[in-house]
Amino acid sequence: MSETVEENISALLSSATLVAVGSLVYSASTLLERVIIGHLLTPDAFGEASIGIAIIRLGATLSMLGFGQGVTRYISRFDSPADRRGVWLSAVAVTGVATVGLTAVLYHSAPDIAALLFDSSGAPAVVRTFVLALPLMVGMRLGLGGIRGMENTVYRTLVRDLLFPLSRIALFVALVAAGYGLVGVSYAYVLAAAATCLLANYLFHRLVPLFGPSRTHVTELLKFSAPLVVAGILGQLLTRTDTIMLGALSDSYQVGMYNAARPWPAAS
Repeated sequence: MSETVEENISALLSSATLVAVGSLVYSASTLLERVIIGHLLTPDAFGEASIGIAIIRLGATLSMLGFGQGVTRYISRFDSPADRRGVWLSAVAVTGVATVGLTAVLYHSAPDIAALLFDSSGAPAVVRTFVLALPLMVGMRLGLGGIRGMENTVYRTLVRDLLFPLSRIALFVALVAAGYGLVGVSYAYVLAAAATCLLANYLFHRLVPLFGPSRTHVTELLKFSAPLVVAGILGQLLTRTDTIMLGALSDSYQVGMYNAARPWPAAS
């Protein structure tokens, strides 16, 4: 076996090991997050936290318009930095418009959403804080899409599997212990999403400098990503709608008890 082949096999095994470890940490952190929130909050607050998380996850999937996978696909197809940069910029432009619009609607509708789904008196402020995480999560996913397109498993594992879930948990514990309660959960999502968004796009910038000449590919991305919007939304509806519907038809206590008993969807 030649030295080159041995090096390729070694690199492949190292990458596979890293992905496996990252996936284990990611899965364990999802369970740990659920346990911590359930123990630190009352059932009512746990239920409202579950509703808030469901709202922003649905919103992020809708705002992405399927461009997360489109960015990954097209960046991997091009060799020119101008084309790769253009793919990312095209996605930012299109999803940015959708995200700003949806964020504005949800932020303005916070009192109505709170009245429909929440029971606590301070729920509108909680809803608005959760909504602020929406553009940050979209930015994080675009950065991750670019990193995946460049086939960099180290950066992808660091951002998705380690930083986002672990920073979220650490912030949960710190803020709830400081007496912020349910509001602390919403703050934790915003802060963790902000840190992860910045790191994801900074690391992508190290792979493909984001400043310089670019060739946009809006049409190609739209054609590829449009069918994925329906699949993504349906996937989220299958895993999140029960929580939202229960919040609308029952009270926060029942939502908390229900979410304590059911497996949580992965916090992707």
